[in-house]
Parts: sequence; C-alpha cells; structure tokens
Amino acid sequence: MRALKRTLGQRPKFRLSSSTKPDNIEKVVLYATAWKFLQRQLGLPGRTRGGLIFGHHFQDTLHVLLAGTSGLPWWYKHDEERGVLDIDARFTLGWSEAVGEVLQGHADWCGNWLIHSDEQLAEAERDAAWFRRGLKLGLFDDRHILMVVGFEEGLFWVRAYLLGAPNEPFEVEVVFEEGGVERTLRQIADLISTKEE
Repeated sequence: MRALKRTLGQRPKFRLSSSTKPDNIEKVVLYATAWKFLQRQLGLPGRTRGGLIFGHHFQDTLHVLLAGTSGLPWWYKHDEERGVLDIDARFTLGWSEAVGEVLQGHADWCGNWLIHSDEQLAEAERDAAWFRRGLKLGLFDDRHILMVVGFEEGLFWVRAYLLGAPNEPFEVEVVFEEGGVERTLRQIADLISTKEE
C-alpha cells in the first residue's frame, strides 16, 4: 500500500524508460464516481485546491475509481497555509486502507487532483509547474498521476500527467466512464475477476 510505504519513509522508485513516453500507461479511465466528485469541486469557491485519487492499473490503463479531498485545512501546520499538494499521512492511510479493503486490495492511492483558483484549464506550463512541485514531494512518477480539473472552452475537462523524460510531465489521454455507483461497482467487480483469471 503506497500510503503505508510513504508513512514509513519509503519513497517511490522511479521506473522511467529511456523513451519520452511512460511505457506502462496509455490512458486514464475516469469512472463516474470520481469525475462527478471532481465536477462538484469546481462549484466550490476558493483558491487552488486538490486532493487524492484512488484506482488501479490494468494492462496499459489506469482506472481512477474514486476521488476525495486531502482532509481539512486545520489538520496541517497552523503557522502556515497548507500547500495544495500537502497530504495528511493519517488521512491518506485511512482512505487507502478503506478503499483497499472494500475493493479486496485491487485499488490504491494512485495520484492527486488539482483545480486552479480560476477553475480554467489554460496553458500546460501552469500544470507542469504543479507537477514538478509534486515530483519533488515524491507524489508523481510513471504510475502515479497528477489530474488537473477545470473548464476548457466552457466544458468540464480533465488532464492527466505522468512522469516522462527528462523529469517532465507527459500528458496521457483521459476517458470518461459513464454510469452511476452501481454500474461502477459492477465494473470494478468485473475488473477484479479479470485480474484473477
């Protein structure tokens, strides 16, 4: 479990190939349970904000099943403003244990999401700056993503970034999965049974 390893001080090992494209993940499938939560976050007033995403890798696809906040602001240092990419280890570990248990170990913390204060998807360089900050914190690599959520030409949209070469974000395709919670749970059960075969 990623959150437990991080809590114990074990940083992720980068598994970057020599190409400019991560060799494992071709696309991100964003399930309705996750994208509907993220869409609701766009309606909240405030500054740049972010949180956690949970899912699993299957073949060349990262399936993002759930998204949540990073906890409450007062859980962080009282003498300074909480950084958007800061995480509370206890909160993240609790989420990870719960998600892992419910989904029989087939899901884990797989990245973070971010919404810019203007809620717009603009130039990719703005996203890249946040990605580099998260990279320094050990949050992102070639399997753990940054999802940037916002409006593009008035439409809800999400960009996903993995570590590319040389230590730069590489954007991967995002596909939106339709359906409600029941359908998502059936899809998760199907994916679990497929992985076990």
